[in-house]
Amino acid sequence: MDKQEEKKEFKPAVMYFPTPDVKVETSKEDNITTTRQYSVVVPKSERDDFMIQVRASQINEIRETCDGIKDEKFPIAEITLFVTSALIGSTISALFSELKITDNWGKINFIFFPIICAVLGTVYFFKRKDNIKNLHEIAQQVLKKLPNPNEEKK
Repeated sequence: MDKQEEKKEFKPAVMYFPTPDVKVETSKEDNITTTRQYSVVVPKSERDDFMIQVRASQINEIRETCDGIKDEKFPIAEITLFVTSALIGSTISALFSELKITDNWGKINFIFFPIICAVLGTVYFFKRKDNIKNLHEIAQQVLKKLPNPNEEKK
């Protein structure tokens, strides 16, 4: 029953398919050639579109730039952020527990973990900053090599 309802609700996306112009030609050897030509409707988004020539050397330079970052593995900065978050969570949990700073586990949670968090947080900050800077430089390189359609249109 559901399948029949789906069939009833189906509305085709194409309301009208244009009739082709048919051209029949015969050659001297009595070969018949039939040609069908359909009118093409250009979508509104492509009406003002235009072609830009790009040299193959430009494309190769852009590909070389992008090849350097496509094989990038999991960044170490994210691992430092994970460890920092886990250690901060442990320290905060220790604050709300009955853990004493005189215990060994208390010394670890209240002294060593905050120091490790500060060091790893600083490492994360600088690694992340360098990563963003590198991505910005790569984007600048690619944009310099690509033609700008807004300038070409003028």
